[in-house]
Amino acid sequence: MSRIALLSAAAGLALATSAQAQLLTIALRPMTAASADQQATSVLKGGAICIKQGPLSASEMRRALTSNDSAVRLRETLSSAGVMINTSGSAAVEVSGVARITLADACLPDYGFGKIDKITGKAEVAVEWTLTDRATGAEIGMLSTREAAERTGGTGGLAGLIDEAFMANASALAANPAFRTAATRPSLALAKPDTFQSRDPTLLVLSPWRRVSDKTPLSLTAPRIIESDLDMLYGGAREYFAVPLEAGETLRLDMQDAAAKIVISVTGPGNKYLASTDYRTPERQLSATAKTTGTHIISLWASSSPQIAPYRLKIDTDRRPYSETATPDAPSAPTTTASAPTNGPNGPVALRWVVAAPLEAQAGGQIGAADFCTSKEPVQPSEMRRAIESGALDARLRDDLRAAGFQVVGSMAKTPHGVAPVSLSAEARITNFQGCILNWGLANFDTVAGKVAMSVDWVARDRATGAELARLTTQQGVDRKKGSGGLLYLTQDAFSANIKALLADPAVKAALRRPALAAPQPDDGPARDPLRAVIPPWTPTAFGARIPLDLPKVAESDIDATDEDKTSARETYRINVRAGETVSIAISDAQKPLRVGVLDMQSMLITDTFGASPALKWKAPAAGDYLIQVTSADKPRQTPYRMLVESDLRPKDPPKPVMAEAPKPPLAAKPEVAKNDPPAKPPAPPALPSMPKFTPPPGVLLAEVGKSVQRPAGKVGAAVDLYAFIGEAGSVLQASAGGPGAGGHAITLYTPEGDEMLKADGVDMTRLNGILPKDGIYMLAVGRQNAAKPYELTLAADSPDLFQWSQRNLAGYEVLGQDGKLLYTTCWTAPGATLRYDFASGVRSSISVQRGGAGRWEFVGEPAKAFTTQLVAGVFVRTYASGDKPNSWGLDDPPPRTGAYRGYLCR
Repeated sequence: MSRIALLSAAAGLALATSAQAQLLTIALRPMTAASADQQATSVLKGGAICIKQGPLSASEMRRALTSNDSAVRLRETLSSAGVMINTSGSAAVEVSGVARITLADACLPDYGFGKIDKITGKAEVAVEWTLTDRATGAEIGMLSTREAAERTGGTGGLAGLIDEAFMANASALAANPAFRTAATRPSLALAKPDTFQSRDPTLLVLSPWRRVSDKTPLSLTAPRIIESDLDMLYGGAREYFAVPLEAGETLRLDMQDAAAKIVISVTGPGNKYLASTDYRTPERQLSATAKTTGTHIISLWASSSPQIAPYRLKIDTDRRPYSETATPDAPSAPTTTASAPTNGPNGPVALRWVVAAPLEAQAGGQIGAADFCTSKEPVQPSEMRRAIESGALDARLRDDLRAAGFQVVGSMAKTPHGVAPVSLSAEARITNFQGCILNWGLANFDTVAGKVAMSVDWVARDRATGAELARLTTQQGVDRKKGSGGLLYLTQDAFSANIKALLADPAVKAALRRPALAAPQPDDGPARDPLRAVIPPWTPTAFGARIPLDLPKVAESDIDATDEDKTSARETYRINVRAGETVSIAISDAQKPLRVGVLDMQSMLITDTFGASPALKWKAPAAGDYLIQVTSADKPRQTPYRMLVESDLRPKDPPKPVMAEAPKPPLAAKPEVAKNDPPAKPPAPPALPSMPKFTPPPGVLLAEVGKSVQRPAGKVGAAVDLYAFIGEAGSVLQASAGGPGAGGHAITLYTPEGDEMLKADGVDMTRLNGILPKDGIYMLAVGRQNAAKPYELTLAADSPDLFQWSQRNLAGYEVLGQDGKLLYTTCWTAPGATLRYDFASGVRSSISVQRGGAGRWEFVGEPAKAFTTQLVAGVFVRTYASGDKPNSWGLDDPPPRTGAYRGYLCR
């Protein structure tokens, strides 16, 4: 049973609660590297037995942190941790980092075989972070992180290994309580411009440890400033650059700085020699005039030791001269109708919502399942359209543009469009979809394979005039053999391939480089309907998963394939209402009759109706959470529908968003709390969703938590009744059986796999309490000495909060590694309070977690470590009073592999 499915509603509520309680916003300076003398040096090894190959220079280490990869990784990591990177100038806190590599001990096992991607080794990076108050310029404080990454046979090369170490530092920063406290400062009343010097847009710092040759030169356009150092992974310590030139254009090369004698040579199309410097006394300047239009190759190599030599090379032409504000021109022969290229850095881009092409333009497809991927059922065009408009592609467009170096505003960025000179819109349609769910039937639809093709119409417009600057249609797809992320992720990957094709177009790049507007412009794009909720397709919503829905709302869905069970296909929504509130539900645009009903949180039906356009009204008897369930029993079960949910106590038309709202004054400082005042309590975390009903097999009686079962008198003699009930992981079960004069009874509790957990016996009334280790269907046997006497069975349970659930989940089971070997087992020393871990290595520890997240770890022979745990944007963050490195893990992380059930109490 999927914990991801069971907690989808709770995760959504947790995300909303944390977002309201703690909005983290910072301004981010470009990453810088410590000086070369502070960078570690090492020896990079290679070959099957990892013999020494050559030294890693300090300049290579420094370039690994200044090639812009680190800045991109920092943004991605902070964003995924719920930190907004503000580009509008209103962030109150600015963060800068100076990084240095403190350890690089690695081996390239297949070096010399034309591949340098596989890597084994360890890298460690240390970062000094500075937090500055942008209103006053005063330093708020400094933080230091030092994290390592280690691989054994992984891919990504040495640069990828160092990237991982740097990302670990970024994660440590995001989890630091002092950083998070500073990032919650209220936004400035007036936006402040950036005060730091922008990087020269022509500067290209080459990532170290790449492999290029004369067959695979690095393509670039003039003017450019290149920083590199001929590092060892280039064959023969050479570097090659491909530069497009027009006939008669003169290429000018200036070696501005070099630590060795570096020879420069230029060849034209067809490898025809044009010019070179003398290898004995190479000059610093070289020029060559192109005889024909085409790509020309610049090659560099060191004619003296050391061959790994840092250098700085300026490349420009007589037609494209270098200046401090110049931007490399795009190659000629544009393929779109863009205006003339404009010099300048990648300017801010205002994003419009990604929209779906009309339904008739969307292709259908097929979803297969299980090992043989047999055709399960068709994918409807309506599902394709929802995959585009569910918001997933908007987020992917924003993230991919940011990764490409663009400032992004509008759409998902939640900031005014201000002085963004260009707006970008996209209309997408899926042209082919062939997917396979490899773990179908295991309540987990994450592992998929398949092909998705997508076509996107892009339009870039001048926001000042409304004129069209560029129009382009891209057609790209993906073919995944096996991967995680689900079917929806396939469509996102296909969209990313289209974004990559978009940014490779010269005219589009030129349009997106236009300078910022002199005066801010209001939002010029259509707002997305705030009442509209598009439910992402191919999301498992059966058996316990609930889609959070606020009121009023129009939900669009179609009960797609992964909602299906053996008897029907359904989708379940969760709403919160007030006592006496009247809720109206109306379904329209359905292609066949549907049933809609209202249920309580124990999945007991309150009211329902059936029809082609079913509608009902219901008055809530008490405040709290309730369920709305839409069910289709006829085949084919998939059908698009729209469901309008309204309330008599909430307005149908929410206030329209203000597009150009004046900046608000900063919040007044809160008065200091007196020392004798108790600290404010944090908001309680959301409760876990309750379990649904089910029908037990023949011969097994149904029991429900929160209810009693009356068993009548039977024949004289001993008898055993077997019950089945649905239990929730981490809940404390309280079972009692008997009654006045009922005689002797015995209760035995079994795990969902049938292993004995606990048992108790007594006379007249027998009680059994235990903590359930997982979500599932449990068996409970009640034996009585005399079946001629009736008895009453009562089941109750106290649900855990999310922090207690994270401790209690899978208690008593073996936890296995990916190789199937035992990692550790757990058992209770004090049920509900202290859980003991017995690791395969022989280490033993205990953990205690209280409601609210406080607790402590105890390791044998070491002092106890007290901690607190918070849930921030779907991520548990555990910080220690001792100052140890915080831990973090996702609410929706995949569950670990489990083995046998070892027992309840420690022996």
